[in-house]
Amino acid sequence: MTDVVATRLAITSRSGAITVEAADVVDVSVNGAGVRTEADGSMTVIGERSAAITVTCPAGSAITIGTSSGTIELKGRFANVHAVTGSGSVVVDHASSVDVRTASGQVHVGESVGVCRIVTRTGNVRVGRAGHLCVSLRSGRVAAGDVGSAEVRTVTGNVVLSALGLGDVDVRSVAGSVDVSVPDGVRPAPELSSMTGRVRCDCQTGTGGVIRVQTVSGSIRLSTR
Repeated sequence: MTDVVATRLAITSRSGAITVEAADVVDVSVNGAGVRTEADGSMTVIGERSAAITVTCPAGSAITIGTSSGTIELKGRFANVHAVTGSGSVVVDHASSVDVRTASGQVHVGESVGVCRIVTRTGNVRVGRAGHLCVSLRSGRVAAGDVGSAEVRTVTGNVVLSALGLGDVDVRSVAGSVDVSVPDGVRPAPELSSMTGRVRCDCQTGTGGVIRVQTVSGSIRLSTR
């Protein structure tokens, strides 16, 4: 197996799809953009007009992406990932941490070992696994698998979380249902309140992680799985 040296990449583009694949390689290869090596050893990829950009880099690379519009897809395993786009979907397979900011578009993260921070105005958010999930969303659905702890803020849209029971969960929504589940045997400390929605707690409570959910209009359910 080839010895792989992780790198730091910054990718900028006005528009067009950006695809980055982390692989068992040493060198960075780029199609559809120019490349500049900085004094600190990092690399800057600069898109040409609205052309699609395809990058192959060493696994474990740290990635920063900025674009006005266009889809962003990161395949493989990365270190820290930062992505900012005006519009367009963002997909990240696996990263040490994730920070995504977008005005509109779907966001899908397979796994973020540490913090997974997603800020968007409109669009659905789906996260498979995260150490700590932090989501701010105006309109759209949030669905997250195994999360150690979570902080979710939405205006309209349903929230479905599968908490591991290792840390606190704090969800606040104006309009939309919230469904939080914990593993069987975990006894959380629930703090559930809704002004006009139904509130159900279908699990044994105790002194585990705090599950705090507040809605204005929207049902709340806490259950085991």
